[in-house]
Amino acid sequence: MSRAQEREFDYSHKKRGRVLIQDLTDWSGGTAGMNEAEREWRSRASSPETAAAVTVFADRMTFGPHTLKHLAEEWAENSKNLGIVKIAFVSRGIEQREIPDRMLTQEFRGFHSLDRAVAWATE
Repeated sequence: MSRAQEREFDYSHKKRGRVLIQDLTDWSGGTAGMNEAEREWRSRASSPETAAAVTVFADRMTFGPHTLKHLAEEWAENSKNLGIVKIAFVSRGIEQREIPDRMLTQEFRGFHSLDRAVAWATE
């Protein structure tokens, strides 16, 4: 069984310049199975060349209260500790009101297009 088949959901990470792009389009929005994806993200984001992070979600992604709390406590703190100054989420379904206030301590924006998110992150 391949490593991807053992995961709760499929994900990937790639770099575009100084921007780390995380593809979570297969993620259901719950916290189950996030440890491995987050561990890999932290490893890749710890590079001093990484200044911004973009996460791509499924188009109809919505966040429940447990997931919002997790984003606020874990993702925002990890980004801050690693020196990530810009964070972007990409999904047609994400509304600004769904983003925890604690995530807004860094520069944050939501986008409908990956290319626009990366362009903003590299400004």
